[in-house]
Amino acid sequence: MCMNYPARILQISVDRSQAIVWSRGARRHISLGVLALEGRDVDVGDWVVTSAGLAVERLGEREARELLAIVENTNDHEGVQG
Repeated sequence: MCMNYPARILQISVDRSQAIVWSRGARRHISLGVLALEGRDVDVGDWVVTSAGLAVERLGEREARELLAIVENTNDHEGVQG
């Protein structure tokens, strides 16, 4: 299963095809190709949803914080059986 995670853009390559983001406590390299194909532009400081090394959706600050809370809550409950 592939999880989608929120990430904040720290740096964008000169050709705008890739970015370095902060996600899950680490810097990661991602492709901006999907967003570029959809005609969606992003800037440093923006939030995106990442999946399998790709930015797949741009998020607002509030949406990103809500998704972070959901992901963190899910991670807190992994492995717990009721």
